Formats: sequence, structure tokens, C-alpha cells
Amino acid sequence: MSDLFIEFYSEEIPSRMQEPSSKSLKEGLFKALNENRFSFGVSKEYFGPKRISINIKNVSPKQLDVVEEKRGPRADANDKAIDGFAKSLGVSRNELKLKKTPKGDFLFYLNNKKGKTLDEEIPKIIINILKNFPWLKSQKWGSGSLRWVRPLKSVCVLYNNKSIKFEIGNNDQIIENGNFSYGHSFVRKKKIFFKNQNEYEKKLKANYVLVDPILKRAKILEQFKKISKKNNFFLINDKHTLDEVCGLVEWPNSLVGKIDETFMSLPREVLMTVMKVHQKYFAVEDASHLIQPYFVFVSNMPTKTSRDKNIILGNEKVLRSRLQDAKFFWESDRSKTFSSMLEDLKKVSYFEGLGSLYDKSKRIEKISDFISKEINISNVKPIKRAALLCKVDLLTGMVGEFPELQGIMGGYYSSNEGKDVSDLIRSHYLPKGSSGEVSTNTGVNIISLSDKIDHLVGFFIIGKLPSGSKDPFGLRRSALSIIRVLIEGNILINLDSLIEFTSKQINKKNIDKQKIKSFIIDRYKVLLREKNIKYDVINCLVDNDLTFLSKTNERLVILNNFLDTKEGNELKLLWQRVSNILHIEEKQNKKIEILNAKMQSEYVREEVNIINAIKNIEKTDDYLKMLSQRSSLKDITFEFFENLKINDSDPLIKNRRLSILALLREKLLDIGDLRKLEGS
Repeated sequence: MSDLFIEFYSEEIPSRMQEPSSKSLKEGLFKALNENRFSFGVSKEYFGPKRISINIKNVSPKQLDVVEEKRGPRADANDKAIDGFAKSLGVSRNELKLKKTPKGDFLFYLNNKKGKTLDEEIPKIIINILKNFPWLKSQKWGSGSLRWVRPLKSVCVLYNNKSIKFEIGNNDQIIENGNFSYGHSFVRKKKIFFKNQNEYEKKLKANYVLVDPILKRAKILEQFKKISKKNNFFLINDKHTLDEVCGLVEWPNSLVGKIDETFMSLPREVLMTVMKVHQKYFAVEDASHLIQPYFVFVSNMPTKTSRDKNIILGNEKVLRSRLQDAKFFWESDRSKTFSSMLEDLKKVSYFEGLGSLYDKSKRIEKISDFISKEINISNVKPIKRAALLCKVDLLTGMVGEFPELQGIMGGYYSSNEGKDVSDLIRSHYLPKGSSGEVSTNTGVNIISLSDKIDHLVGFFIIGKLPSGSKDPFGLRRSALSIIRVLIEGNILINLDSLIEFTSKQINKKNIDKQKIKSFIIDRYKVLLREKNIKYDVINCLVDNDLTFLSKTNERLVILNNFLDTKEGNELKLLWQRVSNILHIEEKQNKKIEILNAKMQSEYVREEVNIINAIKNIEKTDDYLKMLSQRSSLKDITFEFFENLKINDSDPLIKNRRLSILALLREKLLDIGDLRKLEGS
């Protein structure tokens, strides 16, 4: 058993595609080796700006031998059928074997298939992987047919310390093949020859390429730590930029640049965004979280004092130019009163069929007012004002240049409207993304909900719905945000009423509001499954009533946990026994009346006990108490079953006892549609 090493070396691979492509290579190779009957062990993957590679341990040198069985006609078939079967396989009749099967005796041909060597099969495997590699985006180059993320330069395949060479590409797609890779793109771009994985890592490192992404990240973080200690500041955590930078450099060299004091009056978010979005720099702060006039960046050039100095000066110059633009926008935007730009939203189309951004702003204002009144907010004025102005910053130069700052800049520019209003505008886009935080401010959540429900309902009205995996207008994302704001923001509003009111602001015509609600419910179910809520529990409550989503969600968690307890099991047993008896009777088209008459003298003790127990259930909004109360009826109900015959020969007695069970079923269904529970 020996190691199999493979590297694909190309022009620049976008940072975001490197790790996914490494996983795809591993999955593709593992699948192909399995299908081709090669055994193998664990693997180690590498990826970077110019290459993806993998080393697989203990790969067998040849395929497993197999015996292929081909079944022919029955043993008692006529000669013509038997001879025809043998001829179709190119064998003589004497080579066929008789085998007994559950369906009788048949003739079989047993083909002892000898395994081929890895040297023979791996070229076909590699070429198939190259042709079918699942890049998010790929391109052709030259006149050949092969596609890759960027032009592929070389392929290295090593097995047992030896290179396996074969022809790759066609026409003028020149793809080299051998036991080599290349050093650093700028300082050591030469062929580096090696025999195995260990030499690969060591020799590339000697030529300024850290090919192991884990070691490269660790080196960057260690450099950051030393820089922070030396300069007495702290890097502001930015995992996204760190991930991107790791994919941009082969040999990280972290350096510090200075920011001109003249730019330090810009808002913190502006400074950080300019550094992050355009330059992939890291902002720094002091112990009090005040942003400092420095930045840290990762160069792709090996350390050399004179070169480092020039690199720092060059990056300072580039950042200075970017910050000058930002300062111009900051001063220009503030030369106008924020509210004076509101009318200009009339000139900006939101989407065909949904009016202008001004129309959308007016709708957000009305929906926010509706929600505020529904949930009894006493001071609606700042919420309505912020809702009306929340899209104005889309007209500013700063947001035009840095869309990431929408909302945030509105918060700064609307300061003359009062702190309440500016704070609401600043945060109204929350939550951002599926895992972004939901605000703790109810006013923010009202505006956020209004904005997102307007977006969702609007695009449903004009028929721009998601199709398959495509969702160009982000309606699934909007639905998820609506769900999270309702639940995590604890907004107790009737979802049907919200959809109804919103649709009327957009279009007076009748629309399928249930379709919109179902869309939200479907996204909610996906979210619940991701949180490990059992599917039958979801169906029990979500399909039953989703009018007040935050209330339903609270009950889902309680029910999911309750059913795993002893009490929960007793509740399930009680439901199953009662519902099964009633179901059998109702299958015969028999209508069972729910017991509602006063207790009669002829009622026996067990009947009196169970009726009293059912009627003694207290009305409560405490869902856990509702569950416990009903679970506690199990013993008295089972005593009822044990001591009394439900299917009594006297029709009056039988109907009375079925009516008691119908009353009990009604009480049990108060907690949800228990018919949806597994085993019901």
C-alpha cells in the first residue's frame, strides 16, 4: 500500500472557491476509487491561490478481483435459448454453471474479473474528474474543450514515489504533467521537483509557498499577535476578511500601515468598511474599543526590510485615496438635511409593478403603524418617522459607494431627527443573513418586519416567485427574517392580518394570501428541522395553527421536550388508546356526540370519576401546565377502560361511554393536532 498524491496547478483561483473545490476533489476521488474497487485510507487536502492538491494514504496498487455473475435461461430451457445466451457472452456452453435459486434452477456464467493496476486506471479517473469538476464558474481557454476555474497549467500524479504521466487536454490547451509544482508566483516561479507529500510541503516552503491552509492561517494569526503586542493595539475581529486573505497569499507577511489623522473623524463603520471591502485590511482599536490610526494588512511577498517599507508606503497611498473619497461623500451627504431627500425617492424605481422607493417607504410607514397598534405600542411617532425615512440613505454618495453601510449611514445622517429615530433607522436591516442578530429594540423589529413583509408580499403579488434553487429576489431569505423577527423579537401579531393588511397597501385586488402564508410556514418548518425539532411535533402544532408565530414557536419547544419525558409518554399512550377506539367507531360512519349533559344517577363510579377529572382541567395559557394536566388523566382513563366495557350491549351505555371519550379527545386536541404525532 502506498500514497497517492495529486495536484492541479492553475492560474489564480478565487479565494471563496478554494476550500469548496478541495472538498469536491476529495469527494470525487473517494467516489471514483470506491467504484473502481481500490482500497484507501485517510487523506490530507491542500488549497491556495494557485493549486488544489490531495494526498491519500494506503491506496491499493491494483483493483480487487471480482466474480461477475450473469444469469441466463432456466436449466430446462431449449438448446436454442442456452446456446444463444452463451454466444452473446462469447463463451462455450460448457462454461455455464447450474445454480439453484428461489425461483428455480438457472444457468449462470461466472466471469472471474482480474483487477487492473492503479497505474492503468488513475489516468481515466483523473481525466473524468477534470471534465466533470463542479466549479461554481469555469472557463475554456485556447481551442480545447476542457473547462477549469482559470486556465490549468499542470497536473501532478504520484504513486509510490513515482510520477504517473498521461496526456491531458487537447489542441492548444497545453497542460504539463510530471512530478513537479511551482514555487512562489513572484519570487520563485520555477519548477519544484518532488517524490512525495513530505517533499512537496518542505520544498514548496523552501520556495516561499505555505501550501497547508491550516498552517498558513496559524502563521497569519501569530503575526497578528506579535504586531498587536508590539504596537499596543488590538485587531478588530473579522473572520470573513481573514478567510479571504488566507486564499490570496502563498507566503503571508503581515505589516502595519498608518492612517492620516485627518481621516480619523470619519465614522468607525466608514473607516472599517473602506479598509475591509476595497483593500482587505484589518482595522485596529485600543483597550477602550476606540479605532486607532493604523491598519494591518497581509502582503504576499517574503520579508525584506527595504521591500516591506515600499509595500507599506504603497498601501498607505492607496488607502489615503480611498479615504479621501469617503471623506468627500461624508461631507457632501451632510450638506443636505436628511429629510429633504425624501421626495427624491419618487425618482427611484423599487421594482416594476411595486412603485418607487417613495411608495415603498410610505407602505413601510403604514405597516409599521399597523403592527405598533396591534401589539399596543404607546409611542408610535418615532417608529412611523423612522419607517418613512429608513430608505433615504440609499440616495447618498456614501451608500452608493459602500452599499454595506445602508441603514448605518442613515443613522448618522438623520441625527437631527432625534436619537430615537436615528437609532431605529440605523438598525432596521437587522437581522442580516440567516444567522445575523435580531435587535432587542421592539421599534427596530417593527420596521424590519414591515420592510420584509412588504418585500415578500409585493413580489408574490407581481408573480416573481422562487423556482427550484433559484431565488433572485431573496424571498426565502425575507421569509426567514420575518420568522426570526416574529419569534426572537417576540412580536405577537396575527400573521393572517399582517399579510392581509400588507397586500392591501400594494394592490387592492384579491390575492392568494394563503399561498404567501404557506410559503412562510414551509421556511419555518425548514428552520425547525435545523433546530432538531421532531417532524411530527412540527406538524402537530404548525399545521394546526400558525396565527401567532411567536406563541406557536414557544409551544413547539415545550412540546418537543415534554414528549421525551415520562409524562410525555403517558400523554401519547392516552391519546393513542382514546383516538383508536373512537376511530374504529367513526369508520362505520357513526357520529359520536361529545358528552355535555349533566351527570345522571345511573352513571357508575368510573364514569363519574373520569367526567369530573376532565371537567376539572383548568383553563390556562401556561402550555406546560396544559400538557401536564392532560397527561395526568392517563391513569384514571386506563382504570375506566379496565373496569368498564366500552362496547356495552346496551346502546345507551355504549354511546354514553363513547361520548365521554369524545369529550376527552376534545380536551386533548386543545394542545395541538395530536393526530399528527408518530404512532397515532
